[in-house]
Amino acid sequence: MQRTDEEERSATEFAADSDLDGWSGAADASGASPESSAGGSRLGRLFAPKAFLGVLLASFAAAVLGNGIPLVGLFGGLLGLLAVGFGVGLLSERRRYLEVGAAGALVSGLLLVASTMFSFFAPFAIDLVAQYGPAIAGAGAGAGLLASVLGHYLGRDLRDGLTREV
Repeated sequence: MQRTDEEERSATEFAADSDLDGWSGAADASGASPESSAGGSRLGRLFAPKAFLGVLLASFAAAVLGNGIPLVGLFGGLLGLLAVGFGVGLLSERRRYLEVGAAGALVSGLLLVASTMFSFFAPFAIDLVAQYGPAIAGAGAGAGLLASVLGHYLGRDLRDGLTREV
């Protein structure tokens, strides 16, 4: 049911108004396409390659340092990933869940496979990784993803609490 003071909108008007942040690639009034404007494309807002590279390097460094702690090993690496996620969440104005999660999963999966390769007798380790490598990498990636995203969530939550008006 439509009110009498509302006009019916044509399908073309609706399509023009529902252009979500440049998905159609149409140019705006200034002649610049939405992808080249300062806001960037929607994909650019979801995943920033430069931020991912920075988070990946920080995650790798923190996981290696955490794995080097005696008697803690793998859990130290996960704590390092949690700390990097926390720091990114605390310092970044934008949400970086995708970058932090992907970096944490990649670093943790690779380091778990590498630590498996070098922690056993070489012929046994090669056979173990050949048979169970994807499962080992998947378990490491899942743990790294959870630790990184949890740290990022906690950092964003603290940032929100610190910056909110009382």
